[in-house]
Amino acid sequence: MRYFLIICLTLLILAQFAGCGPVTASAVKDRPLSGEADWIRNGEPIVFEGENWYPQDGIETFIEGEVIWVGEYRGVDIVTDKVDVRPFERLYTKYGKNEYRYFLKRAGK
Repeated sequence: MRYFLIICLTLLILAQFAGCGPVTASAVKDRPLSGEADWIRNGEPIVFEGENWYPQDGIETFIEGEVIWVGEYRGVDIVTDKVDVRPFERLYTKYGKNEYRYFLKRAGK
């Protein structure tokens, strides 16, 4: 019985160091669900060069150097695919590491 308790205690300690510890309510509460601005999550458009660009559900992946900065709107950087030329087909905002949400032009709401 003594060896069983020692083994259990050792496994518990190892699990804590391996990141397998319990998830507390405060850890979940403090973790942001998304780094995106609320206005993007609410479907509000970017106004860019006088036109409305609406966020889409899709996310695209680009590595560094494949996008180019074209402006800023409400504190969020706007980029486009480096090979795209005016008039742009899509605009993008940063979503995650190497991930970008795309925006398309369509008639205003």
